[in-house]
Amino acid sequence: MHYALDYMMNRHITDFVIKADGLARGKGVFIPRGESDAEGILRALFERDALGQAGRRVIIEQKVTGTEIAVKAFTDGATVAMMPPVTDYKRLRDHDEGPNTGGMGACTPTLSDPGLLDGLRTRIIEPVLAGLHADSCAFKGVFYADVILTPDQGPLALGLNARWGDPGAQTVLPLLETDLLAILEACIDDRLAELDVQWREGFAASVVMATAGYPYHSDPGLPITQSDYLPEDALLFHAGTRRAADGTLITTGGRVVTLTATGPNLPTAITRVYDSVRQIHFTDAHFRTDIGAQTG
Repeated sequence: MHYALDYMMNRHITDFVIKADGLARGKGVFIPRGESDAEGILRALFERDALGQAGRRVIIEQKVTGTEIAVKAFTDGATVAMMPPVTDYKRLRDHDEGPNTGGMGACTPTLSDPGLLDGLRTRIIEPVLAGLHADSCAFKGVFYADVILTPDQGPLALGLNARWGDPGAQTVLPLLETDLLAILEACIDDRLAELDVQWREGFAASVVMATAGYPYHSDPGLPITQSDYLPEDALLFHAGTRRAADGTLITTGGRVVTLTATGPNLPTAITRVYDSVRQIHFTDAHFRTDIGAQTG
């Protein structure tokens, strides 16, 4: 810890981020706002085991700023079928304040320049897949890159994943027209080039409802009630829920449910998803109220 702290103290701390070097379920990135904040983060990781084994070694990286998007694609290792780009809201509170989380909401599509998505495919996704193939480690499935669109360096990949992402999956899949099983089988069998992956016209927005203690503790056992009504084109995804012995729906995790709604435009999708949020109730439910703001 002292080496990491000494390293940061000799530089402008606010120009850096601290990352846990292990798997932290989306909660391993910290952006210190000053010396005391940086020290507190490092002490929490090294002395209080805030992330367990995942946080016992850290990476200190230069902070970059810009619009962050999630770029995802189906691939059979050679052919790439892009998904609509997603803006994922990681910070706990409105205006991107508070700690990073596994995701508090998302919306799609969020790029006004369609040519930019093709550029991200050729600049980031295809070179990575080619490198994996050259190393005899061809990748098939869902490729996921966290990308930040910087004003001075262009698009930069913050991280690469082999997964859908949550709540990104709940946001983008309702717009998929082509049968998902057919796509996955084509990826497995090296036939993706033969398949025309189609997406619905329109937009989608998702909002995560979490317990008051998230992301630090989960507040299990809270009763959940739901009205009989959900708006048009709305979906409810359960995450941290279960049925109690008496049949009552109760919380089990920090992120409890995700609401997703679609619409012909982003404002309509956002209105519908927040109408849906108002139908779900549990004690001290927390959610962001600005999903859909600051999109690219």
